[in-house]
Order: sequence, then structure tokens, then C-alpha cells
Amino acid sequence: MSEFATLTWQKVDELIASHTEEIVSPLLCAEPLVSVIVSCYQHGAFVRQAMESIVMQKTVFQFEVVVGDDGSSDESYEILKEFQQRHPEKIRLFRSFPRLGVEGGYGIVTLIRSMRACRGKYIALLESDDYWTDENKLQIQVDLLESNPECSGSFHDVEIVGDWKGEPIYADFGDKDRISFEDQLTFETPMAFGSLMAKRDLFVDLPDFFLNPPFLDRYFMAEMSFHGPVIKAPGKMGAYRRHAGGITLSELMASYQAWYRTWGFYRELKAHFSPRGDGYYDYMTRFAIRFLLRKSRRPRWSLRNLLQTLGAACKMGVGQTILALCEAMGKTNPYARKW
Repeated sequence: MSEFATLTWQKVDELIASHTEEIVSPLLCAEPLVSVIVSCYQHGAFVRQAMESIVMQKTVFQFEVVVGDDGSSDESYEILKEFQQRHPEKIRLFRSFPRLGVEGGYGIVTLIRSMRACRGKYIALLESDDYWTDENKLQIQVDLLESNPECSGSFHDVEIVGDWKGEPIYADFGDKDRISFEDQLTFETPMAFGSLMAKRDLFVDLPDFFLNPPFLDRYFMAEMSFHGPVIKAPGKMGAYRRHAGGITLSELMASYQAWYRTWGFYRELKAHFSPRGDGYYDYMTRFAIRFLLRKSRRPRWSLRNLLQTLGAACKMGVGQTILALCEAMGKTNPYARKW
């Protein structure tokens, strides 16, 4: 078990068993080729558009929609129930009561529950505040993966909508349509989470650090590309929504607790994928340290706090901790970063 995890798999099993209400119809399709995972919490203003974009999909195969609502107190759950009643052959609805998001953070227990319920050969991912814009999205990606079995997954470009006036968030790979493990390391956010389709069997045996991830998308993208190229589908087939309730990298890294989780997460990723990506994951731990020291109004206090946190995380003495921090601050980035 990772020393950074706040959950155990036993605890996850207990939480799912005691906090889950399920709505499923005997009409649910028997052999879905694709399982679409939708995670929802307090997205009543957006979830209808997300669900409409899924049920509008035109496919020659059966697909299921595994929806996990994490105890929303707004109208989200009522909207989701409405969709389940309209499409009982497609939608399986789980509700957490009380909310599971406080356990481990970022709705991880809810996501694990949904992933376990999936039956398709492929999984597709969509947050309930985002949506798809092409009714053929699922068919296009399945066709690509079936025709290219060496590929582990697929992605596509998305529009950015809502409160966003900055630089593009996602990578521009140009004409390159097969993305390797090393390719995705050179970008902060190489692929939109809501664009991903992957072989489900890649995520059946999840690593322990999956229980405490600051950035789920980074793990999904790395795991996919580690097992084979990720093929890019043509065109923009979805939308990523920026709004006040959304989570971004900078917001997640705005606290020492976030840094603690980030440092541990990238350390675990390095161990999981080593030796591929070692230089990148070393760099990300240094980036986390530098980010917080630059932003701090009390750098001396921040440095002391970082030393204490690093020592506790690694279970090291003061001397070892100082050496580890100096090493993290001193090395140069081995990658030509495209940030």
C-alpha cells in the first residue's frame, strides 16, 4: 500500500457496499461493446446537456452508460433518473448516499464503483459538466480501435467553452495521429479527459496509488500510452467546459496538502512506469516544489514546511530530507517542455 494513500481497497469496498443506491432495468443491454462512464456532483446546470450528447450517439453496436452521482443535493440526480427512465436499455444509475467524495477526494470512490460496473470491451469517459458534439463520436473511435488493435486507446480534440480566455489547454500534436508514452509526457495536459476511449482491461487491476490521485487524467493518459500508441480521431468531437466549479491544475496545486499529494503521486508514477518517464516524473516533483516556493509570501516558513512534509512523506531524517530537497531543486529539466 502506498504511504500516500488515505484509502485502502478494503475501505473502498465497505464504502461502496454501504453508500450505494442503484437503479437498473432488466432491459439493460446484455453485451455492450462500449461502457460510457459519467461522474456527477452538483452539475444540475450542465448534466442534461452531457447526457443528451451521449444518448444521441449513433452506433451499430450496443453501448451502456454507467452513471455515478455522488450524492448531489441539486437537481442533478432527478435529471439523471429521468434519463434512466427514458433509456433503460442503456443507462445504469448509481447514487452515493451520503456523499463519497469526501473519502479520498475527487470522487475517486464513485469512479472506482463505476469502473467496476463496466462490461464493455472499451470504456469512454465524460464528466457531467462537459459534453460531446458529434453524434458519431463513439462509432468513429471504436472503428479506429477495432482497425488498429495495437493501439491502447483513442482521443480527439475538443472545444473549450465557458470562462476561459487563456492559452489553449490541450496539446497540439499537429499531423501526428499516434501518440506514444514519451509524446504525452511533453505536455502538461496532452488529451482532454472527456475525449478518451480505452481498452477496459488496462484498468481492471488498478494500482494502490489510484486511491489518492491529484490528477486522474495524467494517470489515465500515461497508462493508456504505456501499453500502446493512443490513436487520434479526426476533428473536434466534444467540449470541455471551464466554470467556477471546475478543477484545474493551478487550483489543485494552490495548497501544501495538494503539493504533498502531487509529490507523492508523481513518485508513485515513476515507480509504476520506470524506467520509461523517469526524467519527466523527477521533473514534476521539482516543479511542485518550485511552484509553491515562488507563490509563497513567507518563503522561509514555506521551506521549513516543505522540509517537514517531505520528511514525513518519505519517513526520512532531517539530513536525508534536506539532501532530497536540494536534489529536487538543483537538477535541470531533461525534457524540452512544451508548456
